Amino acid sequence: MSHRSLWLRRMVRSLGLAIAILALTETAAHADDYPSKPIRLIVPFSPGGSTDILARILAPELGKALHQSVIVEAKAGAASIIGTQLVAHAPADGYTLLLTNVAFAINPALRGKDLSYDLKDFAPVTLLASQPTVLVINPALPAHSLQSLIDLAKKEPGQLNFATAGVGSVGHMAGAMFEAETGVNMTHVPYQGGGTADVGLVSGDVMLGFLGAPPLISYEKAGKVKFLALTDGRRSAALPGVPTLAELGLKGFSVDNWIGMLAPAGTPATIVSRLFDEVGKIMKEPEIAKRLIGVGFEPWISESPTDYQHFLENDIAKYKKAARSANVNIK
Repeated sequence: MSHRSLWLRRMVRSLGLAIAILALTETAAHADDYPSKPIRLIVPFSPGGSTDILARILAPELGKALHQSVIVEAKAGAASIIGTQLVAHAPADGYTLLLTNVAFAINPALRGKDLSYDLKDFAPVTLLASQPTVLVINPALPAHSLQSLIDLAKKEPGQLNFATAGVGSVGHMAGAMFEAETGVNMTHVPYQGGGTADVGLVSGDVMLGFLGAPPLISYEKAGKVKFLALTDGRRSAALPGVPTLAELGLKGFSVDNWIGMLAPAGTPATIVSRLFDEVGKIMKEPEIAKRLIGVGFEPWISESPTDYQHFLENDIAKYKKAARSANVNIK
């Protein structure tokens, strides 16, 4: 190799190293200035849904804490995939964030081949809250306890219909896992969203469902539906008198409809840490917690971004296993 070729190679290496250092320096500088422009908070569901409601409670408070506008954008479609992949492929600068729910963990189990992203494409920030999901019945159903429901379902296999907010929803997964755990055989009736499923249950078109509790609380108080149990792994402050399925004998049963925040992978750790700290402070404020509980949520903050990372890894693995053992599919 000639002296000129060796010199050129050294120059190229030096130039590449200089560019890399410059890029790192620029990223650090941007992180130090964060945020210097409005932040987009992407909700991969329709406006007015539970995740959107929480986002609109959080956004102005986070904006005050960061001294910058936080704009909520609903990007619904394909069972939350459209909005989620938008954030997965966004610049890793902290200005495009995702506020999603348990669908993030369920989708890899049911739609893994159709996803253009996975967990490695995100930097988890924190859990924010949970929304209780209930096993709920129409009072006309001649089974007013968990055991009497199981007995009836076993006596009439395939005759009981259970409503959910749709194929692949948290209610669909909870119902399939319930069947697998109890040995019953019921018929899944997927609706186009929780609102229409609630109407079907109240009207008697279906006699039971695995549905989000908050919209049904007023019906429960009026005696039009009856909550038998929570699918969550813990009791809810919003429904203190409703036991969990685990308490009623289905040991280890846990299907939590959580809501959490994620950023694109590669987002500077200082930005992730700042977001974690500010969101945690907001969600722990007594007035915010009271407001959330009043509309059916319960604050649920991670111990750290790493803790949320591990939570997501475990949740994704849990639903993959559950989908296989309960033979859940999206057809």
